[in-house]
Amino acid sequence: MANFNQQQVIGRIGQEVRVKEANGTKVAEFSVATNETYGKGENRKTITTWFNVEAWEGLAGIAESILKPGVTVFVQGRLRADNYEKEGLKVKGYKLVADTIQVFDPIKSEETKEA
Repeated sequence: MANFNQQQVIGRIGQEVRVKEANGTKVAEFSVATNETYGKGENRKTITTWFNVEAWEGLAGIAESILKPGVTVFVQGRLRADNYEKEGLKVKGYKLVADTIQVFDPIKSEETKEA
């Protein structure tokens, strides 16, 4: 039986894209928030789930130049285990390694906004 690792997320960019180099290759890191709402009236609740996303090479350059906080994006890729240390504690989680990024509503800069 073949293996399959595919994740699709539609949500909003949470913070500025961070770009670094790994072994001479450009890597962009950013987060995407998705919201799930349930209940009615005063009992209405919203759960936000955050996805850490990593984009490599050409896709990293596109992410760096286009993605801004608040922009809605579609990201498709594969989940990868992500183990690191933060403040002396070992953290285990998952990262979405992007194969495709599609922007739904780019935020226009002040210079390009129409009056």
